[in-house]
Amino acid sequence: MADRSFFDPETLNREVKIVAGRCTVSTNTVTVVNGIGFSFGDFSSGVVTCTLDDRYNALLHASVSAFDTDPEIGVVSAHSVTSGGTNTVTLTFLDSSGAAANPGEFSFALFLLNADES
Repeated sequence: MADRSFFDPETLNREVKIVAGRCTVSTNTVTVVNGIGFSFGDFSSGVVTCTLDDRYNALLHASVSAFDTDPEIGVVSAHSVTSGGTNTVTLTFLDSSGAAANPGEFSFALFLLNADES
């Protein structure tokens, strides 16, 4: 554990929550290495769905990083995190030529709004 003081991030929006994790992929199966508050289905043609344990008012920002020998791009291709939605974020990975790819490892961070902005 780090031996220093950490402070809560300050945002202009009320109730910003961060859900983040690092995962590995082997034979199309996703294994969560670090992180809580979510689960993943199996990879299929470079696409995987992250199911959040909770619902939120909005997705403010998402960041996805793929780690592999072939430079891969990770993007959020769909999301439905609100009360009327499916509570999911879909990640799509592409290799350097733009074809669907499964990374060996990836990380992500979701910044979610947990309150009305009014």
